[in-house]
Amino acid sequence: MIKQTKVVFIMSLLAIAFSCSPNPTDLAKRYPKIYNTHNVKEIVSLYADDAVFKVVGQFSLNGKNQIRNITKYDSVLNIHMSISNIKTREDTAFCNLTETNDWLKTAEIGEAYYTVKFIFHKGLIKELQAEAKPETQQAFNQVLSHLMKWASENKATILTEMMPEGRFIYNAENARKTLALLRSWKDSLK
Repeated sequence: MIKQTKVVFIMSLLAIAFSCSPNPTDLAKRYPKIYNTHNVKEIVSLYADDAVFKVVGQFSLNGKNQIRNITKYDSVLNIHMSISNIKTREDTAFCNLTETNDWLKTAEIGEAYYTVKFIFHKGLIKELQAEAKPETQQAFNQVLSHLMKWASENKATILTEMMPEGRFIYNAENARKTLALLRSWKDSLK
């Protein structure tokens, strides 16, 4: 009788624990709320140690250290995001994400739109994959093609600092530099 009572008690505890674990919809909704605080430590705590943060066709970051750096980059740019149209399947959430930040405003893009897939494991983000919607990608390409041409002719040293080995490094310092570079280019057009 005691063994049977223990088994029932343990099974009840497990049922309670599993029923209280966050579902993908709640986890996805939580992400922009925390990201918009710009609290890097709290944002990074949403990710598994070996998480992957990928923007399709642009970059892929692996692990909390690299994710911490892009979080610092986004914080300097004063990012604000929201999500909508969340759909889930098992431990995966799919949604639309709208983002604005100081770089997008200065570039006169305003808002960027993405489709996002979150894969969760034990309540943490195991993988975040974002893909810019076509109109956003087109707006980025238009601004970046002109900006990069101007910067390579007028600010080559800064570009080299920001892109050692030809790859952009996401960190707080480069967020400040890229915003300053964008503002200098915009001023040169006046």
